[in-house]
Amino acid sequence: NDIITGNNEREQFYNEIALCYTKLVGGERDGKKFDKQLGLYSVIDQKKYAEFAVRLIGRITFCWFLKEKKSAKGISLIPEELLSIDTINNQDNYYHKTLEPLFFELLNTNQKKRKDKYATDEYKQIPYLNGGLFSPHSDDLYKYDSLAQCGKFGLVNIPNEWFKEFYSVLSQYN
Repeated sequence: NDIITGNNEREQFYNEIALCYTKLVGGERDGKKFDKQLGLYSVIDQKKYAEFAVRLIGRITFCWFLKEKKSAKGISLIPEELLSIDTINNQDNYYHKTLEPLFFELLNTNQKKRKDKYATDEYKQIPYLNGGLFSPHSDDLYKYDSLAQCGKFGLVNIPNEWFKEFYSVLSQYN
């Protein structure tokens, strides 16, 4: 009986992730049509949207795991406040201001080479991962804006509402 329950929960989890994906890139799922929520500057190829969405969902899911994972001292490897609905609610342009720096300036950058803003104690527990998942692809449209200290606004647009829905799904499962 536990095995059946586990399989049903896993299937439900994947279905909810798939629904979030469809809402992000647009399309039809379960008889409903969704408009694309993801905006990629000057990109018209639907395949590029799909690839971006898969990378984004994979990156966030991995980060969520790191948030849940504790160090030997009981500290999350990624602070709760970076991946929370509260942060999304209190910040405009969550993707550029929080996720791009997390992906490309923290997880993809050796701690000794991080820009001043990201070399502080606040971010020290965030590990450097040398596996390529957080290396910016040209299709990520990531261009660091030194004044804003995040990715350049307008190249990628994702409504904060999408992230709230996605995090809501992630928070329901272990």
